[in-house]
Amino acid sequence: MLSKIKWTFVLLVLWLLLMQGLATIYSENIFLGIFKFPLWAVAVTFICYILMTLFTFIAFVLCARHASVKLKLRELIQSFLFGDFVDNVTPIVAPAGAVAVAVHMNKVFKIDYSKAFTTVALYWSSLLLGNIFFGLAAFAIISTAITIPVMYQDIFLGVLGMFFIAGILVVFALKSKRLMMWLYKIVVKVKSKFTKVEQKMKSYREKEKEEEFKKFYKPVDVFFQNKRIVLISGIIQMAPGFLATISIWALMQSLGVPVMFEQVLFVNAISWYIANAIVFIPSGIGIYETSTTQLFALFGFAAAPAVLSIVLFRLIFVWITNLIGFLIGLKAGLSANDGQ
Repeated sequence: MLSKIKWTFVLLVLWLLLMQGLATIYSENIFLGIFKFPLWAVAVTFICYILMTLFTFIAFVLCARHASVKLKLRELIQSFLFGDFVDNVTPIVAPAGAVAVAVHMNKVFKIDYSKAFTTVALYWSSLLLGNIFFGLAAFAIISTAITIPVMYQDIFLGVLGMFFIAGILVVFALKSKRLMMWLYKIVVKVKSKFTKVEQKMKSYREKEKEEEFKKFYKPVDVFFQNKRIVLISGIIQMAPGFLATISIWALMQSLGVPVMFEQVLFVNAISWYIANAIVFIPSGIGIYETSTTQLFALFGFAAAPAVLSIVLFRLIFVWITNLIGFLIGLKAGLSANDGQ
């Protein structure tokens, strides 16, 4: 666990140094600049953060209850926040947060792995759907805004289209048991090269591998049998994107930047899609912040207040969750390693 404490601390320090480096380009100091924000703007951001957590947690609870996970709300939110923390700090191309939620449920609350993985399969499927719904709703607003040039609207539609196609490909991939079995075998082979169970893996007979695959695929199969719960949860998960937009808009307005809501919506949505496309960078650190700053510059807004607004927004929306999730994992004797 000590190595994970160090890694989380190092990640936070690197992020702060990166943000200070970005701010220095525009003759700003983030450590002093964040005190420029009036109390009302900080309060709005905190309220939006609480609402975002509430909406995503409601979606998670719906999925957990549908998977017959009978835990108290206090216990569910512990697993949920620990998974968020792991997802934010793990620099790998894998659903680390989803695995961490299942591990926490099993090790701490003794929930069967099949129910735990069914929960996360439903939840992360609804998260993907919610992101697509958010993009569609955002485009509907942006396309009618006179402050967004047609060329920028086309760029947004192109980015959204690529994300939508990627989502469709994921669904088709999940639906193909043959493809999933092939991927599962690759995962087993790769894992055997880097773990102490290599000899055990080699001794598996083909039939045993197939039995293991059935357990592995069961949560995916549940997804296709429960489209309604995924759809409802997906609609709920549109909210975080708009709450993030409101937060950034309020922070920039408080610094006297005459930015319109639809302009912030455009910038936030595109930056979020770009940051999530580069999945091996934890929390999209540096990618999201740089992208938002440059996109705001396209509209002619000063970079310094944009940087300060994004830093405070990310500090609240990302690092508060990281701190809470980290403490939950520390108390339970788990680490970010449990998501790998």
